[in-house]
Amino acid sequence: MARHAVTFSRRALLAGAMLAVPAARGARAETGRITLIVPFAAGGPTDIVARLAADGMARHLGRAVIVENVAGAGGATGTLRAARSRPDGTTMVLGQMATHALTPILNPQAGYDPLADFVPIGLIANAPMVIAARKGVPAASLREFRDFVAGSGNRLSFGHAGLGATSQVACELFNQGTGAAPVSIAYRGTAPALNDLAAGQIDFACDQLTSIAPLIRSGHIQGVALMARERSPVLPDLPSAAEQGFPDLSVEVWNGLLFPRGTPDRVVAEVHAALTATLDDPGLVRRFEELGASVPMSAANTPAAFGALIRSENARWRPVLERLTR
Repeated sequence: MARHAVTFSRRALLAGAMLAVPAARGARAETGRITLIVPFAAGGPTDIVARLAADGMARHLGRAVIVENVAGAGGATGTLRAARSRPDGTTMVLGQMATHALTPILNPQAGYDPLADFVPIGLIANAPMVIAARKGVPAASLREFRDFVAGSGNRLSFGHAGLGATSQVACELFNQGTGAAPVSIAYRGTAPALNDLAAGQIDFACDQLTSIAPLIRSGHIQGVALMARERSPVLPDLPSAAEQGFPDLSVEVWNGLLFPRGTPDRVVAEVHAALTATLDDPGLVRRFEELGASVPMSAANTPAAFGALIRSENARWRPVLERLTR
Protein backbone atom coordinates (compact mmCIF):
# COMPACT_ATOMS: atom_id res chain seq x y z
CA MET A 1 0.00 0.00 0.00
CA ALA A 2 2.83 2.39 0.79
CA ARG A 3 4.43 1.77 -2.59
CA HIS A 4 1.14 2.47 -4.37
CA ALA A 5 0.70 5.77 -2.54
CA VAL A 6 4.20 6.93 -3.39
CA THR A 7 3.79 6.06 -7.06
CA PHE A 8 0.50 7.93 -7.21
CA SER A 9 1.99 11.09 -5.71
CA ARG A 10 4.84 11.08 -8.22
CA ARG A 11 2.38 10.66 -11.09
CA ALA A 12 0.43 13.58 -9.77
CA LEU A 13 3.61 15.65 -9.69
CA LEU A 14 4.27 14.85 -13.34
CA ALA A 15 0.71 15.58 -14.45
CA GLY A 16 0.69 18.37 -16.95
CA ALA A 17 4.41 18.05 -17.66
CA MET A 18 4.09 15.24 -20.22
CA LEU A 19 4.86 16.25 -23.75
CA ALA A 20 2.49 16.82 -26.62
CA VAL A 21 2.85 17.85 -30.23
CA PRO A 22 3.19 21.65 -30.23
CA ALA A 23 0.20 23.73 -31.18
CA ALA A 24 1.91 27.05 -31.86
CA ARG A 25 4.93 28.20 -33.83
CA GLY A 26 7.54 30.50 -32.32
CA ALA A 27 11.08 30.78 -33.66
CA ARG A 28 11.83 29.54 -37.19
CA ALA A 29 11.65 25.77 -37.10
CA GLU A 30 13.74 23.08 -38.70
CA THR A 31 11.88 19.99 -39.84
CA GLY A 32 11.30 16.91 -37.70
CA ARG A 33 11.19 16.38 -33.98
CA ILE A 34 13.92 16.90 -31.38
CA THR A 35 14.83 14.12 -28.98
CA LEU A 36 15.80 15.31 -25.52
CA ILE A 37 17.82 12.61 -23.77
CA VAL A 38 17.38 12.58 -20.00
CA PRO A 39 20.15 10.39 -18.58
CA PHE A 40 18.16 9.38 -15.50
CA ALA A 41 14.99 7.41 -14.79
CA ALA A 42 11.52 8.78 -15.46
CA GLY A 43 9.92 10.46 -12.46
CA GLY A 44 13.14 11.75 -10.95
CA PRO A 45 14.02 15.43 -10.48
CA THR A 46 16.02 15.74 -13.71
CA ASP A 47 13.17 14.17 -15.65
CA ILE A 48 10.63 16.58 -14.14
CA VAL A 49 12.76 19.61 -15.03
CA ALA A 50 13.29 18.32 -18.57
CA ARG A 51 9.61 17.68 -19.26
CA LEU A 52 8.50 21.06 -18.00
CA ALA A 53 11.05 22.81 -20.21
CA ALA A 54 10.48 20.60 -23.26
CA ASP A 55 6.75 21.20 -23.27
CA GLY A 56 7.21 24.98 -23.50
CA MET A 57 10.06 24.78 -25.99
CA ALA A 58 7.99 22.63 -28.32
CA ARG A 59 5.38 25.37 -28.52
CA HIS A 60 7.96 28.03 -29.32
CA LEU A 61 9.84 25.90 -31.87
CA GLY A 62 6.77 24.50 -33.59
CA ARG A 63 8.31 21.04 -33.30
CA ALA A 64 7.73 18.09 -31.03
CA VAL A 65 10.35 17.76 -28.28
CA ILE A 66 10.30 14.15 -27.12
CA VAL A 67 11.90 13.13 -23.84
CA GLU A 68 13.80 9.84 -23.92
CA ASN A 69 15.00 8.45 -20.59
CA VAL A 70 18.34 6.64 -20.94
CA ALA A 71 19.39 5.84 -17.38
CA GLY A 72 22.48 4.15 -16.04
CA ALA A 73 26.03 4.68 -14.73
CA GLY A 74 25.21 7.87 -12.83
CA GLY A 75 23.95 9.53 -16.00
CA ALA A 76 26.93 8.54 -18.14
CA THR A 77 25.02 6.09 -20.37
CA GLY A 78 22.55 8.61 -21.75
CA THR A 79 25.09 11.43 -21.85
CA LEU A 80 27.49 9.30 -23.89
CA ARG A 81 24.71 8.46 -26.33
CA ALA A 82 24.04 12.17 -26.78
CA ALA A 83 27.73 12.92 -27.29
CA ARG A 84 27.87 10.31 -30.06
CA SER A 85 24.69 11.43 -31.81
CA ARG A 86 24.68 13.30 -35.11
CA PRO A 87 25.23 17.06 -34.56
CA ASP A 88 22.27 18.04 -36.70
CA GLY A 89 20.03 19.60 -34.06
CA THR A 90 17.76 16.60 -33.65
CA THR A 91 19.28 15.35 -30.37
CA MET A 92 20.09 17.27 -27.20
CA VAL A 93 20.73 16.18 -23.63
CA LEU A 94 19.70 17.38 -20.21
CA GLY A 95 23.06 17.94 -18.56
CA GLN A 96 23.49 18.64 -14.89
CA MET A 97 26.01 18.72 -12.10
CA ALA A 98 26.37 14.92 -12.08
CA THR A 99 26.80 14.32 -15.79
CA HIS A 100 28.99 17.33 -16.54
CA ALA A 101 31.00 17.85 -13.35
CA LEU A 102 30.94 14.75 -11.13
CA THR A 103 30.71 11.53 -13.14
CA PRO A 104 33.58 12.31 -15.55
CA ILE A 105 35.87 12.95 -12.58
CA LEU A 106 34.82 9.86 -10.63
CA ASN A 107 34.64 7.64 -13.70
CA PRO A 108 37.36 8.39 -16.26
CA GLN A 109 35.91 5.56 -18.36
CA ALA A 110 32.63 7.43 -18.85
CA GLY A 111 33.60 7.88 -22.49
CA TYR A 112 32.94 11.60 -22.96
CA ASP A 113 34.51 14.95 -22.15
CA PRO A 114 31.94 17.25 -20.49
CA LEU A 115 33.58 20.32 -21.99
CA ALA A 116 34.95 19.28 -25.38
CA ASP A 117 32.15 16.97 -26.53
CA PHE A 118 29.20 19.32 -26.09
CA VAL A 119 27.86 22.71 -27.10
CA PRO A 120 25.99 24.49 -24.24
CA ILE A 121 22.53 25.88 -24.95
CA GLY A 122 21.48 27.27 -21.58
CA LEU A 123 20.43 26.61 -18.01
CA ILE A 124 16.89 25.57 -17.09
CA ALA A 125 16.77 25.59 -13.31
CA ASN A 126 18.70 25.05 -10.08
CA ALA A 127 17.54 23.14 -7.00
CA PRO A 128 19.12 22.35 -3.61
CA MET A 129 19.61 18.80 -2.37
CA VAL A 130 17.85 17.34 0.66
CA ILE A 131 18.94 14.65 3.11
CA ALA A 132 16.00 12.40 4.00
CA ALA A 133 15.59 9.26 6.08
CA ARG A 134 13.09 6.44 6.36
CA LYS A 135 10.28 6.88 8.83
CA GLY A 136 11.19 5.84 12.33
CA VAL A 137 14.82 6.92 12.29
CA PRO A 138 15.52 8.25 15.82
CA ALA A 139 16.72 11.71 14.84
CA ALA A 140 14.96 15.07 15.09
CA SER A 141 17.84 17.15 13.70
CA LEU A 142 20.81 16.90 11.39
CA ARG A 143 23.18 16.62 14.33
CA GLU A 144 21.15 13.77 15.83
CA PHE A 145 21.02 12.04 12.45
CA ARG A 146 24.78 12.40 12.04
CA ASP A 147 25.29 10.86 15.48
CA PHE A 148 22.86 8.05 14.61
CA VAL A 149 24.74 7.24 11.40
CA ALA A 150 28.11 7.56 13.13
CA GLY A 151 27.04 5.03 15.77
CA SER A 152 25.70 2.54 13.24
CA GLY A 153 28.98 1.65 11.52
CA ASN A 154 28.17 -0.12 8.27
CA ARG A 155 24.73 -1.37 9.32
CA LEU A 156 22.83 1.39 7.48
CA SER A 157 22.29 1.79 3.75
CA PHE A 158 21.66 4.72 1.43
CA GLY A 159 20.32 4.75 -2.12
CA HIS A 160 21.36 6.85 -5.11
CA ALA A 161 21.31 7.00 -8.91
CA GLY A 162 24.80 5.58 -9.48
CA LEU A 163 28.47 6.50 -9.33
CA GLY A 164 28.90 10.24 -9.78
CA ALA A 165 25.21 11.09 -9.46
CA THR A 166 24.47 14.11 -7.29
CA SER A 167 22.38 11.83 -5.09
CA GLN A 168 25.50 9.77 -4.39
CA VAL A 169 27.99 12.60 -3.99
CA ALA A 170 25.71 14.64 -1.70
CA CYS A 171 25.24 11.67 0.64
CA GLU A 172 28.95 10.82 0.53
CA LEU A 173 29.70 14.41 1.48
CA PHE A 174 27.46 13.90 4.53
CA ASN A 175 28.94 10.45 5.27
CA GLN A 176 32.44 11.90 5.33
CA GLY A 177 31.57 13.80 8.50
CA THR A 178 30.22 10.74 10.31
CA GLY A 179 33.24 8.44 10.21
CA ALA A 180 30.86 5.61 9.29
CA ALA A 181 30.61 3.60 6.08
CA PRO A 182 26.93 3.05 5.21
CA VAL A 183 26.27 0.55 2.44
CA SER A 184 25.94 2.32 -0.91
CA ILE A 185 23.12 1.00 -3.14
CA ALA A 186 22.94 2.19 -6.75
CA TYR A 187 19.61 2.39 -8.60
CA ARG A 188 18.79 3.36 -12.18
CA GLY A 189 17.52 6.68 -10.87
CA THR A 190 16.45 8.40 -7.68
CA ALA A 191 12.76 7.66 -8.27
CA PRO A 192 13.16 3.91 -7.49
CA ALA A 193 15.56 4.76 -4.66
CA LEU A 194 12.97 7.03 -3.05
CA ASN A 195 10.30 4.37 -3.46
CA ASP A 196 12.51 1.97 -1.50
CA LEU A 197 13.21 4.66 1.10
CA ALA A 198 9.48 5.18 1.59
CA ALA A 199 9.05 1.41 1.90
CA GLY A 200 11.79 1.25 4.55
CA GLN A 201 14.10 -0.88 2.38
CA ILE A 202 16.98 1.61 2.74
CA ASP A 203 17.78 4.01 5.57
CA PHE A 204 18.43 7.35 3.89
CA ALA A 205 18.94 9.13 0.59
CA CYS A 206 19.81 12.53 -0.83
CA ASP A 207 17.87 14.05 -3.70
CA GLN A 208 16.81 17.34 -5.22
CA LEU A 209 14.08 19.29 -3.47
CA THR A 210 12.22 19.19 -6.80
CA SER A 211 11.19 15.56 -6.39
CA ILE A 212 11.65 14.78 -2.71
CA ALA A 213 9.41 17.49 -1.26
CA PRO A 214 6.06 15.72 -1.95
CA LEU A 215 7.27 12.58 -0.15
CA ILE A 216 8.32 14.59 2.90
CA ARG A 217 5.07 16.59 2.97
CA SER A 218 3.01 13.40 2.69
CA GLY A 219 4.89 11.80 5.58
CA HIS A 220 6.22 8.88 3.53
CA ILE A 221 9.79 9.82 4.46
CA GLN A 222 11.46 12.01 7.07
CA GLY A 223 13.25 15.22 6.06
CA VAL A 224 16.57 15.78 7.84
CA ALA A 225 18.07 18.90 6.27
CA LEU A 226 18.02 21.11 3.21
CA MET A 227 21.59 21.20 1.87
CA ALA A 228 21.61 24.99 1.58
CA ARG A 229 22.22 28.12 3.59
CA GLU A 230 18.57 29.08 3.96
CA ARG A 231 15.22 27.31 4.18
CA SER A 232 12.98 26.92 1.16
CA PRO A 233 9.36 28.13 1.08
CA VAL A 234 8.53 24.75 -0.46
CA LEU A 235 9.38 23.05 2.87
CA PRO A 236 9.42 25.92 5.37
CA ASP A 237 9.59 23.60 8.38
CA LEU A 238 12.73 21.81 7.14
CA PRO A 239 15.83 23.52 8.57
CA SER A 240 18.81 24.14 6.33
CA ALA A 241 22.12 22.44 7.02
CA ALA A 242 23.73 25.83 7.62
CA GLU A 243 21.29 26.90 10.32
CA GLN A 244 21.85 23.53 12.01
CA GLY A 245 25.57 24.21 12.24
CA PHE A 246 26.79 22.53 9.03
CA PRO A 247 27.46 25.32 6.49
CA ASP A 248 29.74 23.13 4.36
CA LEU A 249 26.87 20.73 3.59
CA SER A 250 25.64 22.87 0.72
CA VAL A 251 24.84 21.28 -2.65
CA GLU A 252 22.75 22.97 -5.34
CA VAL A 253 22.12 21.07 -8.56
CA TRP A 254 21.97 22.91 -11.87
CA ASN A 255 20.19 21.54 -14.94
CA GLY A 256 20.70 22.70 -18.52
CA LEU A 257 20.55 21.74 -22.19
CA LEU A 258 23.43 20.81 -24.47
CA PHE A 259 23.93 19.68 -28.07
CA PRO A 260 26.69 17.35 -29.25
CA ARG A 261 29.86 19.01 -30.48
CA GLY A 262 29.62 20.27 -34.05
CA THR A 263 25.97 21.35 -33.94
CA PRO A 264 25.60 24.45 -36.19
CA ASP A 265 25.54 27.83 -34.45
CA ARG A 266 22.21 28.76 -36.08
CA VAL A 267 20.58 25.69 -34.53
CA VAL A 268 22.02 26.46 -31.09
CA ALA A 269 20.75 30.04 -31.38
CA GLU A 270 17.26 28.90 -32.41
CA VAL A 271 16.88 26.44 -29.55
CA HIS A 272 18.40 28.88 -27.05
CA ALA A 273 15.80 31.47 -28.11
CA ALA A 274 13.03 28.92 -27.52
CA LEU A 275 14.46 28.07 -24.09
CA THR A 276 14.63 31.76 -23.16
CA ALA A 277 11.04 32.35 -24.26
CA THR A 278 9.92 29.27 -22.30
CA LEU A 279 11.62 30.42 -19.10
CA ASP A 280 10.12 33.90 -19.47
CA ASP A 281 6.66 32.40 -18.89
CA PRO A 282 5.54 33.50 -15.39
CA GLY A 283 3.38 30.39 -15.07
CA LEU A 284 6.33 28.08 -15.66
CA VAL A 285 8.50 30.08 -13.26
CA ARG A 286 5.83 29.65 -10.57
CA ARG A 287 5.67 25.93 -11.31
CA PHE A 288 9.42 25.57 -10.84
CA GLU A 289 9.23 27.60 -7.62
CA GLU A 290 6.46 25.34 -6.33
CA LEU A 291 8.81 22.41 -6.89
CA GLY A 292 11.67 24.15 -5.08
CA ALA A 293 13.71 25.14 -8.14
CA SER A 294 14.84 28.58 -9.28
CA VAL A 295 15.03 29.80 -12.88
CA PRO A 296 18.04 31.88 -14.05
CA MET A 297 17.63 35.45 -15.26
CA SER A 298 17.24 35.35 -19.04
CA ALA A 299 19.75 38.14 -19.69
CA ALA A 300 22.52 36.15 -18.04
CA ASN A 301 21.47 32.74 -19.33
CA THR A 302 23.59 32.53 -22.48
CA PRO A 303 25.36 29.52 -24.00
CA ALA A 304 28.70 31.11 -23.09
CA ALA A 305 27.64 31.64 -19.47
CA PHE A 306 26.46 28.04 -19.19
CA GLY A 307 29.77 26.83 -20.59
CA ALA A 308 31.63 28.94 -18.04
CA LEU A 309 29.53 27.43 -15.24
CA ILE A 310 30.41 23.89 -16.37
CA ARG A 311 34.11 24.75 -16.36
CA SER A 312 33.92 26.35 -12.90
CA GLU A 313 31.97 23.41 -11.46
CA ASN A 314 34.57 20.95 -12.73
CA ALA A 315 37.26 23.01 -11.02
CA ARG A 316 35.22 23.24 -7.79
CA TRP A 317 34.31 19.57 -7.44
CA ARG A 318 37.55 17.88 -8.49
CA PRO A 319 39.37 18.43 -5.15
CA VAL A 320 36.20 17.56 -3.20
CA LEU A 321 35.81 14.27 -5.05
CA GLU A 322 39.47 13.45 -4.69
CA ARG A 323 39.13 13.80 -0.92
CA LEU A 324 36.00 11.62 -0.91
CA THR A 325 37.67 8.82 -2.85
CA ARG A 326 40.99 8.63 -0.99
